[in-house]
Amino acid sequence: MARKEATRRVAGTDGADFGGSDFHTTDHKEWMSQLLAEKGRRDLKMEDIVWPGTHDSATNKIGIPLLSRTFARCQSCSIYGQLLNGCRVFDIRVEKKWHVCHAIPLER
Repeated sequence: MARKEATRRVAGTDGADFGGSDFHTTDHKEWMSQLLAEKGRRDLKMEDIVWPGTHDSATNKIGIPLLSRTFARCQSCSIYGQLLNGCRVFDIRVEKKWHVCHAIPLER
C-alpha cells in the first residue's frame, strides 16, 4: 500500500522531488563530503542517495577517430575527469584481454 501511495504522489510531479533533491553544490568533486557535513544528513543511508553515474564510462578514447569513434564513444571525459565532475558510479565493460568495449563483452 505504501508503494502505491508513493507512486501516486510522484506521478503528478516532474520526478525531481526525491530524498536529497534539495541538496545543491558548486563543488562537484567534493559533493559527498558536503552532503554528509550538512546538519541532519548524517543519518543518510546509501539507498537514500541518488548516485550520479555514466553509461559506457571508459569509452572516451574507444574506436578509430573519424570512423567508428563517433558511434562507439559515449563519454568525452576520462574516468578521472568524470570523478572530478562528481560521478561515483561507472559502467565499464572489459573484454577478456582487458580491452574496454562498448557492447556486451565477448570472450575471444
